[in-house]
Amino acid sequence: MILVNSIKSIFNKWHSRILLTLLFLVHLNCSIAQTDSSTSLKNIIIIELGGPGGYGSVNYERTILTQKKLSIQGRIGLSTVHLKNYNRKLNPDIIIPVSIHLCYGNVHKAEIGLGEIFTSMNVVNFDNYESKRKSYLHSVISLGYRYKPTKSRIFFRLAYTPVYEQNNYLKHWGSLSIGYQF
Repeated sequence: MILVNSIKSIFNKWHSRILLTLLFLVHLNCSIAQTDSSTSLKNIIIIELGGPGGYGSVNYERTILTQKKLSIQGRIGLSTVHLKNYNRKLNPDIIIPVSIHLCYGNVHKAEIGLGEIFTSMNVVNFDNYESKRKSYLHSVISLGYRYKPTKSRIFFRLAYTPVYEQNNYLKHWGSLSIGYQF
C-alpha cells in the first residue's frame, strides 16, 4: 500500500502538460549539447509487449544525452486496441505513449522513466447511437532492466510500467521489449 501511495504522489506531482513541455525542452537542449560522440547509434526501433501502449506497441527511441554509463532517451510509440468501431467500420482506437528514460550501465542497464499516454478512444454516443471520439491523458512510470550485448545492435528490456489511468486510478502493468539500434 505504501508503494501504491508513493507512485500516486509521483504522478500527482508530474502534471501532464508540464511533463510534455519538459520532454520537448530536454530534447531540444540536450540534442545540441551531446557530450559523448563515440556513440554513433542513437536511434532505436522497439517492439513492446504490454507497457504503456496497452497489449503491444511499436516505439521509436532516440538517445538524447550520453555520458559514460549514463544515458537519457526520449521515446514515442503507437498502438491500437480496436481497429473497428461497434458498427464494424474502420475507426481505430489510438494510443500514443511519450516518455523520457534515464539508463545507467553498459551491457546491463537499470532504467527509470516518466511519461504520458494520449488515448483517443471510439465510444458510443447514447443520444443518437453514433460513434464519437473521447481523448484521455494517462501518466506512466517505468522501472526496468535492459540487456544489450556489446557487439550487437539488438537489446532486450523487461520493465514494471504502472499506468495512472486518467489520473484517477493505478493500473499495474509490465512490459517485455526487443529493440534494434541504428
